[in-house]
Amino acid sequence: MKKTLLLFLLGTTLAIGQSKKDNYIKEHFPLLLENLSSEDLQAFKSTMKMSSKNKLKYVDSDLLRKGSGDQFGVYYQIFSFDRTGVRNRVTIIDEENREIVIEEDGTISFDNTLPLSQIDSAAASTTQSTFTTFEGKTYDLADLLTRDGVFLITSTTCGPCMLAYGDLNQLANDPAYQSIPFTALFINSAANLKTYTEGTVYKNFGLLESPWELFTSADLISHLIPNYNVKSKTVPYILIKKNNKVVYSSNRGIKIDQIKKNL
Repeated sequence: MKKTLLLFLLGTTLAIGQSKKDNYIKEHFPLLLENLSSEDLQAFKSTMKMSSKNKLKYVDSDLLRKGSGDQFGVYYQIFSFDRTGVRNRVTIIDEENREIVIEEDGTISFDNTLPLSQIDSAAASTTQSTFTTFEGKTYDLADLLTRDGVFLITSTTCGPCMLAYGDLNQLANDPAYQSIPFTALFINSAANLKTYTEGTVYKNFGLLESPWELFTSADLISHLIPNYNVKSKTVPYILIKKNNKVVYSSNRGIKIDQIKKNL
């Protein structure tokens, strides 16, 4: 009897939860009922998380966009207001650094979410023994393996990395270190990095600039720093070499004073 009662209460709770989601979609996202398949609609509902006050706390933005068409900006602002209680300009950035900027009224003012396959890349590894920088300069692997200087493993989806780009550019341009190579190894793909430079976030944080040389190859990272686990994507990671020996390494943030101390 107790087991039956528990199952009944659980079923009732789930039904109430589904009813809340159904009502929310009908009231706020009606286009989803027209544009999504039954499978996608069910998947969308399964990702919805509602607060006790029937506010939407989490949603699958990809399915929301798929089902809302040209109303995506308006729909996303509804969700954003539910979650934060305020209306602000919203920037959505995916793992590939593609961006959508949605104004307070739901207008999409920036969108570079074209498939990465449509974005040309001038910076790709040419063969197994040569690697090309993001700017298009090619090096033999043998020369890179014996390179000294500062090596930074970084990403344009790493907040602490991006916040340090200004200081790192200033460091690399210091006349005291003009003979030292500065090598940036991005875990991003070249196409991904190109997308970042065409977005709005780039305008705020910038990128590492010359004399930094930028590479976008996980294979190169594996060659140069074999003890680094590329798959874990632990960034930032700093390594300094002198006379082909590691004199400093750290995965605990970018500390300019420590870098200078070991140059």
